[in-house]
Amino acid sequence: SEAVLWSEALKKRKEDFSVPSVPLKLVEEHRTNPFMRLESPEVLGYLGRESGDPEATFKALRLAKDKF
Repeated sequence: SEAVLWSEALKKRKEDFSVPSVPLKLVEEHRTNPFMRLESPEVLGYLGRESGDPEATFKALRLAKDKF
């Protein structure tokens, strides 16, 4: 997603200047961490789901991460 690309570019820029890239602000983490966006259409679409309960989505996302 655009937020993830932005976050990665910011992280790279900080590393270039030896500035710590963590911790992220919670709002940034929410925009970029799919585990915090379990009901997001983008995350559900990636998993091939239209909707579902957050627990099942978390499990599916975890399995996808393990295979990444």
